[in-house]
Amino acid sequence: MTYRKPDVYRRFQVFVFKDGSQVRAPWGHIARFAYAKRNPVTFEFLRDLLCVVGYEIPREVFDRWTMAERADAEVYAVTEHFAASDNTIRRLGRPYFLPEPWQGEPTADLYAAPTVVK
Repeated sequence: MTYRKPDVYRRFQVFVFKDGSQVRAPWGHIARFAYAKRNPVTFEFLRDLLCVVGYEIPREVFDRWTMAERADAEVYAVTEHFAASDNTIRRLGRPYFLPEPWQGEPTADLYAAPTVVK
């Protein structure tokens, strides 16, 4: 009889990207991080995705981020968007490099503008 470890020991999986950066993917989000690793995100796509959840990202910041940080931001934005649409989904914590969302200056048609990531 072979002994099999319970699932509690397999809560995370580490993904290493081409540039050497790493991210620890929680158990429920491994498929999303695997997809993000196979298909690196473009600036335009990530900018639009982060804008939906309250962030404005300049090109210089995107270029400065590692591939793991880009994947982390992509998965965070997708899960936040799905959670806001009343889908049953396990939400991730906000990545350490993203400030509070929706902290920009109020305008005439918006209560708060997206936060500009620096």
